[in-house]
Amino acid sequence: MSIYSFDEETDTVKSFANRIIDAYVNMEREVMCEPSCAGEISDSFYSCCTKHALEVLSSKPMRKAYEKLFKNVWSFMVQSDSDSEGAPVPKLGSGFKKIMSVFDPASFCEDQTDVYKVKNEQCDALEA
Repeated sequence: MSIYSFDEETDTVKSFANRIIDAYVNMEREVMCEPSCAGEISDSFYSCCTKHALEVLSSKPMRKAYEKLFKNVWSFMVQSDSDSEGAPVPKLGSGFKKIMSVFDPASFCEDQTDVYKVKNEQCDALEA
């Protein structure tokens, strides 16, 4: 999938954002879930502290805070001409869920590897 520049005549903010989000999620899947490298990635970058941090970052209160932040920043992102003033905040719900899915590597990569699931089980056993 290619990312093109924003075409004001054919694109919406939502369609452009979704293309960027899809590219990001595909890149993360390739990096994190490749079976021949996932174990090394897990050993190097996915600790029990990382698991906890990702759980906090993807918690419901944090998701609501990200959405509120996006709504508040939206007014700075639109042009200040009369056509876009008061433009409604685009709803990026499905795209936002895709981004949040990366924060749960065990589920995100479950169709390719179980190394993150195993690490989660180890962390849960340590917490018990």
